[in-house]
Amino acid sequence: MPEVLIGAFPDVGASYFLSRLPGFFGEYVGLTGARLNGAEMLVFGLGTHFVPSKVFVLVQCNQEYI
Repeated sequence: MPEVLIGAFPDVGASYFLSRLPGFFGEYVGLTGARLNGAEMLVFGLGTHFVPSKVFVLVQCNQEYI
């Protein structure tokens, strides 16, 4: 969480979902402010879909067909 980098602790919303991550991963992320990439978000159940930046433009262009 970005607020950790300036010395504040994660807000209530982040405390809720970080505490439910497997193992001590939520504690680690909450205390260190580590940033997660798309693959890590999927692995830990924090994301449901991932679009690589290389194909994001294609998704935007074809949005009207979805």
